[in-house]
Amino acid sequence: MINEEDMILDIQQENIQQEELLSRVAKVEEQLCDFSIPNKTIGSLGEEYTSLKLMLKNWILLDRNWHSRFGELDVVMMNTEGIIVFIEVKTRRSIRFGTPLEAVTEEKRIKTHKAAFNWLENHKMFKHRRIRFDVVSILISKDKNIQIQHILGAF
Repeated sequence: MINEEDMILDIQQENIQQEELLSRVAKVEEQLCDFSIPNKTIGSLGEEYTSLKLMLKNWILLDRNWHSRFGELDVVMMNTEGIIVFIEVKTRRSIRFGTPLEAVTEEKRIKTHKAAFNWLENHKMFKHRRIRFDVVSILISKDKNIQIQHILGAF
């Protein structure tokens, strides 16, 4: 049976070198600012961008787009303090239909909580770790400015 320390070491070994991370961040930023890319793709790019930016801060990516009968988890990471962080990422190109943060409704928070506890049941080695729920809001303006807001412990 693999213990938690071995899994963390394996995950860290799989994480990409700093230079490659920076290169990938730049590529994703370019794609986020390309308004010819369909809106469906923008959500996935926002999740990738969030993961990469946090990996640059030495967070460990544990899962992305994890699905269960309770819902989907956009990004699951472990921060430098060993806290398992479930991150809801909302990416928008305008605020015409509300800000990215406004898109995280009470219903979405409840589904995310249920999915997170289901994830922990499926990843028992992390079951006794502290957890937190964050929201990352990404807003891309027409002048190709990316505004990112990371709310720690959002819900």
